[in-house]
Amino acid sequence: GDAGPKPNTVIASVGVLLLACPLLGSAQTTPRLTVDRAVATALEQNLGLAASRQEVDIQRVLRRTSSELAPTAFNWTFGNTNGPAFDDNLTVSQIIPWPGRFGAQRKLAEARIGLAGTQVDARSRQLAYAVRMA
Repeated sequence: GDAGPKPNTVIASVGVLLLACPLLGSAQTTPRLTVDRAVATALEQNLGLAASRQEVDIQRVLRRTSSELAPTAFNWTFGNTNGPAFDDNLTVSQIIPWPGRFGAQRKLAEARIGLAGTQVDARSRQLAYAVRMA
């Protein structure tokens, strides 16, 4: 018959308990989270705020396109296009907008950057307020 647990099992169990006792007695206390640290963490890790910051970066990149010309178009025709004789025709065209348009597009791009920055500020303030009230 089985008279109980084997001596090796008992020794192993006692050894595990003795090793675990110091861990149980010295439970680590986590540092208290201050309100300012909680706000800073929320501002660093909030995905919506990160998306708003990226929108500012996107608008800054798009500002560079405010003075770009449209692509140049090339059109080549060949054959009997202007009568019975075989001929070739190469047409090159470029759309050049009114000069004032570049300035207007630049102002629009700057306004979009400003708007995106304002949205970041507003979202940051709303998040900080929500963390402080929690």
